[in-house]
Order: sequence, then structure tokens, then C-alpha cells
Amino acid sequence: MQKQFNWLIVLLISLISISISSCKEEDNNDPELATIDIIGSNKLTVSSEGGTVNVRFTSDCQWVLEPSNHNPNDDVVMTPTSGGTGYNAVSVKIPKNQSTYELYFTFLLRDTKTGGIIATFSVTQEAGNFYIECDTGVVDLPYEDCETVIPVLSNHEIEVCVRDEDRSWLDAYIVKASDVHSNRYSLHIQALKPSYEQGRVRAGRITLNAAEIQKNIHVLQKCSD
Repeated sequence: MQKQFNWLIVLLISLISISISSCKEEDNNDPELATIDIIGSNKLTVSSEGGTVNVRFTSDCQWVLEPSNHNPNDDVVMTPTSGGTGYNAVSVKIPKNQSTYELYFTFLLRDTKTGGIIATFSVTQEAGNFYIECDTGVVDLPYEDCETVIPVLSNHEIEVCVRDEDRSWLDAYIVKASDVHSNRYSLHIQALKPSYEQGRVRAGRITLNAAEIQKNIHVLQKCSD
């Protein structure tokens, strides 16, 4: 009986040893995790006017560079977007910040083989200044055509004001593009009634206000001959 018991113990120990050895072999066969080491800081900044940032890193794998799905601007340009082992350098060009708040961008470096994210870096862009932009500051309104539309760009809601002494004949209103995130507006200018006085050009003024920014639009309408 004792011999049978001893034999069972020996068998059990042998099975445990074989199991441990098998696990070690499996562990040794597992591929090592890829690494990407960014040289310097992985948190970068760029001015509101936009610019290019450069990131250097070393890698022991084939990699691809991707923007985060949550980035606020799709016009970012990345060069290159893939590479291999050793020393690498990528550049990211950020466009002008058209908003009045900071923007945050995140970029992902993935292992091409596994698809896993190996490293990330981020870019913070300074808030933009308030602005109003349009192609012209003077609008010639023909006598025969009493209405015109000019495009306007602004990163703030626009208020339109017609000079008091011009309201008897001049009107204007602003329409924003349907996209809520757009900075595009259309300024509609109307002469409410034509002038029949000869030898004159009547002049009016429209003021566009966006926060602390103002822009004057001068409207000239030729009188009938």
C-alpha cells in the first residue's frame, strides 16, 4: 500500500513538472511587445496661426501614424504616416485656429502587425482672436439692382447695424451657414427705395459687430441719369 502511495506521489510530481515546463515554453514563444520611445516631450503646442510640429522617436516595429477620432479639425497634414524600425521623425501641420478657444489634438502610433497603440502625442493650439473678414469694404449698388449679397467670415455671432441717417433707404441683415460650426455668413444688403435725384451718388454705412471687433461696409448707389 505504501509503495502504491509513493508511486502516486511520484506520478503527481512528474505531471506538475511537465505542466510547469510546458507553460514556460509557451511563455517563451510569446512575441515581445513592440516599443516606441518618443524623444523629448509628447505634449506639444502651436500658436493660433497654426504651424508645424516635429516629433522624433525610436521604434522596434513597423508603425502607422493616425489622428484621434476626436480631433477638432480634419485639415491636419501628417508626414510621413508610416515607417519602420530605428530612428524616425514625423511632422504634423496644424491649420489656423478659426475659433476663440483652445484646440486639442491627439495622434496615435500603432504597431502595424497587431494594430495596437504603442505611443501617443498631443498638440495644444492657442485660442484664436475674434475676427471679421470680407472681400470688400465698399459695395457699389447699381440703380437698377437694389440688392446684393457678400460673403463674410467670422468666428463670432455678427450683429448688423445700419447708420441712423441711412435707414430711410438702406437695410441689411446677416445669415449664417447651415453648419453650426461654420464661420461663413452672408450679408444681404438692400436699398429700400431708389433715388431719383440727378447728379448724385448716395452713400450709406453698415457696421458689423463681433465681440469687440467692428468692420464698416460702405454702400454706394448711383442715382438715375
